[in-house]
Amino acid sequence: MGVSFPQEQELLVYDGDLAAADTLPFLVPPGTLAFGADGASIAALLELHPGEFAFVLVPRTGGFSFVSAPFADSLKQPTFSRDGRALYFLASGSRGGLSVVDLATLAELRRVEACADPIEFRLMRDGRRAFLLCAPGEIAEIDLELGILLRKQALDGSCAARGILLSSNETALLVWCTAAGKLMILDRVTLAPLDSVAADPGEAMLIPMRGGRIAGLIYAAPPRLVLIDLGGRASTGNLALEDAVLAAAVSAGGRFLYLATGARLLRFDVERRGIDRSIGLPGRPAAIALWPASWEPKMRWFIR
Repeated sequence: MGVSFPQEQELLVYDGDLAAADTLPFLVPPGTLAFGADGASIAALLELHPGEFAFVLVPRTGGFSFVSAPFADSLKQPTFSRDGRALYFLASGSRGGLSVVDLATLAELRRVEACADPIEFRLMRDGRRAFLLCAPGEIAEIDLELGILLRKQALDGSCAARGILLSSNETALLVWCTAAGKLMILDRVTLAPLDSVAADPGEAMLIPMRGGRIAGLIYAAPPRLVLIDLGGRASTGNLALEDAVLAAAVSAGGRFLYLATGARLLRFDVERRGIDRSIGLPGRPAAIALWPASWEPKMRWFIR
């Protein structure tokens, strides 16, 4: 996995057991990260100046590819396309929506405008559709093959949505409502509400686990992890954390959840319901990106 540290201006690479493997220095503080679909590179988002972003590709063989031209808009959540030929970003502002960048030229191919303040988005497994969560509470569906906005659907005004997921079979969308304190379950085709699961209200990251059969809510205050069984529509675990989580990511198989706090990197075993690894960090992390394939016993990333 890769972990970015903006203040230290470096990217650290760890294996799945949290053993340090390598360090890559940056001239500009690295921000959010994304692993390539084949695991051959990491994309690092860079904020060159306030409100001006670019990104760089870090290949597994070492060195850098060319840095992209600056974007005038605020960018976040870099995500590789399923075929590895493009990189998606959420763009905010007057032309806010989903930015599609060609990895061969590092130039923007198109911008699918959806909303001025997108919060998060999710791709379907076939790579044909994307669902954006927009503030203050809308879902936008985008056809990635045609590059068009298909529709927008407003959510309940009391929701204050902050996170979105696709269910394991991709028939439903899950939306976390911070104010209402519920995990909404929507029909993916019609976007109509189907059901909901009650939880404590508050700001929380919404994380998929075990292939989407379990959802995790990582609360900021007090710091804790709550597990929700989507089949049983009930909470199945509550783990108190010592510090607030700044970044989180789930392994491809769904067995492990990695949590980065201001001082430590933790590994949570979903099956055993507990923290089984913990190491100190050299600084305050900004993001985590995980190897996209299933667990492998051999470390396959060295950048020196």
